[in-house]
Amino acid sequence: MEKIANRINNDVNDKLKFDKVDFKIITLLVLGYNNMKISSTLKIPLSTLRRRRKIILLSNIVIQEYIPNFKILGIKGYVTYLS
Repeated sequence: MEKIANRINNDVNDKLKFDKVDFKIITLLVLGYNNMKISSTLKIPLSTLRRRRKIILLSNIVIQEYIPNFKILGIKGYVTYLS
């Protein structure tokens, strides 16, 4: 398992040279676009997008964050704390 993690980290470090497409992908990710929408917007294959997105997320340039949907959970009010 450690060998696989090292190989992924080495691949990410080797590919930290981002181009214009990578920055467009980052912009659309931040705006909340999903893979299909990004792929069609930028007119790139879905497999290419998935590979680039994986490299972007593993490089920690963009942090993926999950937020609960309080409306679906039945919670009417909530407080968000900033750290």
